[in-house]
Amino acid sequence: MEMDIAESSDKPNISYESIVRFFKAMETPGQCPICGTSSWLIPLKEKGSPVSLVASGLYFEGKPRLSLASSCNKCGFYRFHDVTVILRWLKANPLAEGVVE
Repeated sequence: MEMDIAESSDKPNISYESIVRFFKAMETPGQCPICGTSSWLIPLKEKGSPVSLVASGLYFEGKPRLSLASSCNKCGFYRFHDVTVILRWLKANPLAEGVVE
């Protein structure tokens, strides 16, 4: 299962594999603006669990936005990605039937 988006849930479940697929599709290694490395840590509660999402503190149309925070493996700099944009991309770019990440 690529992702499980529960309509009644405040936090969607997005798999690690889906996040990696999203980042690879952006066609850039995403160098850290502080140290220049391209190695990022994507937070998980445990192996096989959905990625960890955080409240961004921002509201759009009265609804809170979630972020995916990833940290640089070299210097610890954090970058944040809007989960709404990630979910929109995943919905527009589903895996082909029978394809496993």
